[in-house]
Amino acid sequence: METVALRCTNCGAPLPKPQPGEEWVRCEYCGFLNKVVDAAAYVERLRRDLEKWIRELLPATMISSTVADLTARYQIFQEIIKPKVMMARSNIRAKYLLYLSSPLTPIPPPSFSSDDPKPLFEETLRIQTIRDFAVSEDDLKLVQETIVYGNIAGYLLNAIKALSKFDVKSALKNIEEALAGIPEDPGLNLVKQRLNAARSVLTALSLLYDRDTQAALDIAKTGIDQYNMLLDSVGSSASPEVSRGVLEAEKMVAEIVYKISEASHEFFRAGRDPLEVLRFVEAYTKVFQLIRETYKRPLSDLVEVVENLRRIVLAKNGSSQVYVVPGSGSFYLPFYVVESRFSFVKGMLLKKGVESRLTVLVSAIAPYAANPVTD
Repeated sequence: METVALRCTNCGAPLPKPQPGEEWVRCEYCGFLNKVVDAAAYVERLRRDLEKWIRELLPATMISSTVADLTARYQIFQEIIKPKVMMARSNIRAKYLLYLSSPLTPIPPPSFSSDDPKPLFEETLRIQTIRDFAVSEDDLKLVQETIVYGNIAGYLLNAIKALSKFDVKSALKNIEEALAGIPEDPGLNLVKQRLNAARSVLTALSLLYDRDTQAALDIAKTGIDQYNMLLDSVGSSASPEVSRGVLEAEKMVAEIVYKISEASHEFFRAGRDPLEVLRFVEAYTKVFQLIRETYKRPLSDLVEVVENLRRIVLAKNGSSQVYVVPGSGSFYLPFYVVESRFSFVKGMLLKKGVESRLTVLVSAIAPYAANPVTD
């Protein structure tokens, strides 16, 4: 019954070890500032609750006299403990699947969850206290699965709460901790791949906040590649942990982060603060969320907005993409590719009010002819 490590009084996750003489310690998972004495009192109360739970679950004579007897421990687990563990596993797994059923991204932010992660972490600790009674392979698997689902669900809920507030670093810490708790199990491989991809995207955003634009660009590209491989693995199969629709939404966000990283890197190369781009996206994301909820607009709209932002940043800094059209001659003629959007107010063949687009080439050098614009 090891509960020595301090735990957050707000979310129940383990706290970092306080330094000697330190009176306050911040939770790395929910950001709550804990007074050390309060955290110690919470752990002590948790210890007493666990001892009380064990006494209520198992008579004292069973605990003291039969703990060394494998046959007796097996019988105790089957008759008394297993029904409670199975019920706990069912409830915890339902939460685990619920938190995996929506995109784990800050763009757009997930809906704020009113669930409390503390009961998940506390329930997981209860299950850990009776692990020694699981002597058969099937019983041990049941206990371990319940512990894994409980810890992952707790960290996922913390991550969702952080993402709803655009707290990227706290969300990243929780995703990393959830990943650390996933064992080598073929049944959890797809979940591990998904969380690894989400970690790449959040890491790229975290690096952007640290103004490390080149590293952000590289790891955002890695995230896109991870989602592509994951989508290939999933195929058309339906799974609550790795739903194809959710994965496609997360991949779109990975592409958005890549475009933001590219624009931010260009700002950095031009001697400007790369956070300008990220702050614009943060502000616009709130507007987009309102538009999305009101008019049911798809996430692809935000992808298009960020792509246009990227193009503007690259063009203004003289780093727009250059396309070479094969031809004849001994020198190149540079042109701007300009796209114009408009709608018709009247016309027989063209529908009134429908948006049309016209792409033209505009000479990028002093014109050699009277009219430099060509179709």
